[in-house]
Amino acid sequence: MGRRNRRATESGVLRRAARTESLIPPVGAIVLVSGANLKVFFRRVLHAREMRFFGAMIGKFMIYRLLGVLCFGGFVGLSSISAQDKLVTEFATPPDASRPHTWWHWMNGNISKEAITADLEAMKRVGIRGVTLFNVDQRCPAGPVTFLSEPWWDMTLFAVQEANRLGLTMGTANCPGWSSSGGPWITPEHGMKIVVTSEVVARGGGLISLTLPQPPTTLNFYRDIAVVAFPTPSAETVKMSDAAPKISASIPDFKGEALSDGDYKTRSTLPIPAKDKPQYIQWEFEQPYLVRSLTLLPANETDECSGEIQSSEDGVRFTTVGTFSIGRYLQPGVPGMLAWHRYAVKESTARFFRLVFIKSGPQWPTLSLAEVNLSPRLMVNDPAGKAFFERVDQLQPMWTEIPADQVIDPQQIIDLTDRMNAQGKLNWESPSGDWTILRVGYTTIARNNHPAPAGGSGLEIDKLSREAAKVHWTAFMEKMAQRLGPLWGQTVNEVLIDSYEMGSQNWTPKLRPEFSKRRGYDLVTWLPTLTGRVVAGADQTDRFLWDFRRTVADLMAENYYDYFGEMARKSGVKLASEPYGNGPFEDLRAGRSADIIMGEFWAPDMSAIKPNLRMIASVAHTYGKKIAGAEALTSRSKWTDHPRYLKPCADLGFTNGINYFELHRFVHQPLNRLPGLSLGPFGSHLERTNTWWEQSGGWIDYLARCQHMLRQGLFVADILYFAGEGTSPNVAKYMWNLPLPDGYNFDCVNADVVLNRLKVKDGRLVLPDGMSYRVMVLPPGKTMTPALLRKLEELAAAGAIIVGPKPEQSPSLAGYPGSDEVVNQLAGVLWSAGKIREVKSLQEVFSSLQLPPDFEVKEKGAKLTWTHRAVGGRDIYFLANGKDETLQTEVTFRVFGKVPELWDAETGKIIPVAAYEEIAGRIRVPLRFDPFGSLFVVFRPAPATEHSTALHRVEGVSNPASSFPDAQLGVTGGKVQLEAWTPGHYEVRFTGGKISKTDVAMVPSPLDLAGSWELTFPPKLGAPEKATFEKLVSWSDHSDSGVKYFSGTATYHKTFDVPPAMLGSGKKVYLDLGRVEVLAGVKVNGKDLGVLWKRPYVVEITGAVKSGKNELEIAATNLWPNRMIGDEQLPEDSPREKEWLKQWPAWVTEGKPSPTGRFTFTSWRFYKKEDALLPSGVLGPVTVRSSVMVPVPAGQ
Repeated sequence: MGRRNRRATESGVLRRAARTESLIPPVGAIVLVSGANLKVFFRRVLHAREMRFFGAMIGKFMIYRLLGVLCFGGFVGLSSISAQDKLVTEFATPPDASRPHTWWHWMNGNISKEAITADLEAMKRVGIRGVTLFNVDQRCPAGPVTFLSEPWWDMTLFAVQEANRLGLTMGTANCPGWSSSGGPWITPEHGMKIVVTSEVVARGGGLISLTLPQPPTTLNFYRDIAVVAFPTPSAETVKMSDAAPKISASIPDFKGEALSDGDYKTRSTLPIPAKDKPQYIQWEFEQPYLVRSLTLLPANETDECSGEIQSSEDGVRFTTVGTFSIGRYLQPGVPGMLAWHRYAVKESTARFFRLVFIKSGPQWPTLSLAEVNLSPRLMVNDPAGKAFFERVDQLQPMWTEIPADQVIDPQQIIDLTDRMNAQGKLNWESPSGDWTILRVGYTTIARNNHPAPAGGSGLEIDKLSREAAKVHWTAFMEKMAQRLGPLWGQTVNEVLIDSYEMGSQNWTPKLRPEFSKRRGYDLVTWLPTLTGRVVAGADQTDRFLWDFRRTVADLMAENYYDYFGEMARKSGVKLASEPYGNGPFEDLRAGRSADIIMGEFWAPDMSAIKPNLRMIASVAHTYGKKIAGAEALTSRSKWTDHPRYLKPCADLGFTNGINYFELHRFVHQPLNRLPGLSLGPFGSHLERTNTWWEQSGGWIDYLARCQHMLRQGLFVADILYFAGEGTSPNVAKYMWNLPLPDGYNFDCVNADVVLNRLKVKDGRLVLPDGMSYRVMVLPPGKTMTPALLRKLEELAAAGAIIVGPKPEQSPSLAGYPGSDEVVNQLAGVLWSAGKIREVKSLQEVFSSLQLPPDFEVKEKGAKLTWTHRAVGGRDIYFLANGKDETLQTEVTFRVFGKVPELWDAETGKIIPVAAYEEIAGRIRVPLRFDPFGSLFVVFRPAPATEHSTALHRVEGVSNPASSFPDAQLGVTGGKVQLEAWTPGHYEVRFTGGKISKTDVAMVPSPLDLAGSWELTFPPKLGAPEKATFEKLVSWSDHSDSGVKYFSGTATYHKTFDVPPAMLGSGKKVYLDLGRVEVLAGVKVNGKDLGVLWKRPYVVEITGAVKSGKNELEIAATNLWPNRMIGDEQLPEDSPREKEWLKQWPAWVTEGKPSPTGRFTFTSWRFYKKEDALLPSGVLGPVTVRSSVMVPVPAGQ
């Protein structure tokens, strides 16, 4: 027996019993009797006295109550779904391959074999079937096992052997830490690289002989790319310091001299801006001063901020002429300092200028700047983002009006590379005029893998270089494969690239020849654009930078992500990767070669789940991958997460296309302390030391069933959104702001898929793996390459429906200007002929196609998310209620000629739907959802049969949020029966209009288990052995501090009498625990009825209860915070720096109890003594209720 969960249609309530009990299906569902379809609906006729009472209370106001149809016989009527049906069998017992995995963090060498075994066995017990191993630091004090030492290799081999013994699979991060790929074996030659420059201005007209300064250099590693010279634009000779502006700020006594002293070691400081109090720096000039650009140098790596550049004639009324946003990319050669940030400003001449800081990182107490320069120099808009010095979400176009005399003529750019010797000495017979000589090279960024344990930190590899990737793989992965022998590729079957957190890079030694090969021209002439200068014009400059970014992104996809996949598969393992983050790549393309593509989502921030996961799911769907995974349910929850709380986030992950969870996270626990080690503040604390770990099996089973169902067949979608041809750094955000009509689903696709995988069949856009779409939507914008446009021409000619704006030019400099002529000519033909067209809305397209929504909810305020897959003639919909309240509605599905069933992922049971309506090629089903409830609606092929088409509502008062309906119908042994919780007259209508009248004269009254309860507590956690509660209250409200601060599992004991009238033939009995914080195991008369982990906390107890005295045990489990807060009332027992543990206390390493009497210990402090306690235990009310089973005679 187990818990029951409400789920019903408007005409009733579906209640389900966990694991061993038959389930109560929703109302109106099809009930199959002796192989024939019996369609029923029914209504309750209220007693006259009830009507008089309600009439007196509410007059003529009517509330409609819908009743339920119950399938008492479990799988009654599913004879066509035999035990040989693999999907049915595997839904009941999901295969190991469909079960969740977890990330297993070894904390800075704190490892033991005993704990390895204990961890893995604990995972196996609750149903987890795989782990991914990380070795991290996260400021955890070092342990005795140094990374890469022989003891560490011994521990690693032992862990894999134990996993193999237990039937668990393992993966491994590809490097120490979690991001991204690097270690102590990487030299600067193979590290990440970035373009650096130095420049001098020299007077020409003869021999220029000078030593060019070497650009900023990190780790003594520098290589030249080229030296170029160009006539110096006149605006670049103007210095703001010559105008001697007065500098002031939003604070008094501001020291602004440091901002223009040319010394980056000096700084000026402001308070961080608040939401309602921005900070500013003001420059006042004696004469109007021309500004076209802003250059600023933050003083610290931590100084992230954003704001506006403003101008004013009078110092009172200011106008915004530009914006800025300082990202965290570093200044090469200056450890810890952010790079120069350059911004274009709308040309402005004024006496007053302000730099207004609106937002800043809240973790920093002040904002410090080393240098600021306002200049008439012409500047590329978003120069750092456009040249991939950083990744910028939305790149801005150039200002449309720019002075021609400030633009650098490419014909006047001279390549002087061969005029400079190895020592940087330049000898050049120069033309007359002022010349800017630009020395361009590259250095390492000096980014290290993080957060690596002691002995594991080193440079990150060059992500654009196959040679660097090979060096890294050989040094770590290949060595691990050798150490593990035959277990590599067997038990260890996956290598992971985690989310990318290393920042950008924009050079590699082979970039110049690769650029020429891919774009058809040399980039040397255009190198000045990498300093923010405009060459040839705004349009041509943006085109070159588009080509530059596209080349960098392609190299990273091919030489990092693709090549890692090649090496992994050649080695016998799969590549899992999370291809997103702050790097110079296109997310959709970077995921192409992963065997397991993964995203991430955090609890409880469900708003942030959608974009990332939809992008990941799109990669899986459009590149033919069965698995769309996620680093699932990470958080900063401070030990407050639990299955009921995590379920809505998990469900939203499922409805957004994810079908594989790597739960975040499980920290290795070698100290035998509770709750033990933590990954700093991060993660949902899914480790064996959590209070509810041993009770989590039911939730893990739920996740496994959902994952298995959502891996079946193919995703069903109507819309294919084309994300464009650029590097699309903001694909995820773009996807979620699409004009998507309600009830239709979509994927997002890149140019690689469109050009190489997309075809048309029977009017649908199809992919080689079977995915298909009805409509392709082009992105906003006016650019498209000729190659892509020709592909669209091919698709449109084959019958594809494509909508979107007409392109006007190519985004690339390749083939310019002829490429624009091709685009204009071909686009003119396609759009004028109507083969591709612009539309005001997609609803207009679907209406013209007579394509109704795939999914439609009657309740307009419903927050019901969904996904749809199709396999073997079945249509599988997963629905999840996103609100913490009961939802009762009708749902219409774009399915016809099939029989609907409810598949319950909590129990593995399958329930036939008793009533539905076929309307215009779709099926409408009334459904009811618990707060945050979910279900699968599965439509299976079946012969067309006559069935009911309407559900009747009648007068009455109901409580739709109640745990129990008035009544429900079901079938037992081929006979229709009514289960009623409320007395009254009921009418059941059979097929053909026959009506059967049933009278339920009496239902036993509910039994309220009020009064005192005896509780027992486990030892060594501060609580008394026993306590008596005179009534049910939260443990946190108890007067005894041991109970008040208790965390763990305490058992309620109560003896209660059940009158004979509640039992006997034709009756069922249920136990309702009311409110529980957070979960409870139930035993009645010693019979284990399972663990209840989500609302409603109800279980059928018919087979366990007896007449007379009964013994009830409720093992209630709460969360760790209460005991942690209780311990904060006691003196400190560990050396800490704020939340961090500075070193291991001797009493911990010696295995002794806390010297100050604390009961908990963790490597991160989560609470203060004044923090609020959490409600805990069984809060009730606890009731026992009976229902009456009444045979329903054949209708007349």
